[in-house]
Amino acid sequence: MVEILIPIYKDLKTNYDKSEIEPYPGMIYMDCMAFGMGNTCFQITLGFCSLNLSKLAYDLLIPLTPIIVRINFFKTKSLH
Repeated sequence: MVEILIPIYKDLKTNYDKSEIEPYPGMIYMDCMAFGMGNTCFQITLGFCSLNLSKLAYDLLIPLTPIIVRINFFKTKSLH
């Protein structure tokens, strides 16, 4: 079983009482791995008119992956 709990921004008008409807007050509850992976993923879909163009775009975008991952690492590290 997957149980992901993400804390929410706490303010004065949010109810933090535990109830049958809200078993995890102050948290975003996610019970599927896809939710957790979606918190750190960036996905785009590109459409091309031929297989050769799509292979070319794939080859051209591969070098950007480590750069984007590194930028995301520094961005999320600065938030903590």
